[in-house]
Amino acid sequence: MKSLKLIDTAFVSGGEIVPGPTTPQITAINIKLMIAAGRGQPGFDVTTAVTALTRTLPIEFSSDAIALEYVRNGGIPLP
Repeated sequence: MKSLKLIDTAFVSGGEIVPGPTTPQITAINIKLMIAAGRGQPGFDVTTAVTALTRTLPIEFSSDAIALEYVRNGGIPLP
């Protein structure tokens, strides 16, 4: 499996190369896509995925518990 470098992830959106700088919305989509692709795979770093969600989408993932639920199961628990 090919590993992506940080520079590679800046140019991917939904599996396509996007010219120009990325927007916050594209970055959020990229992170969710990478988490969905890595979920359950050997070597998937749950801690890094949770950190990425809480830093990139602080309103949607306001706590580590909510982000952890999304990373592990793909769902966001209801309050």
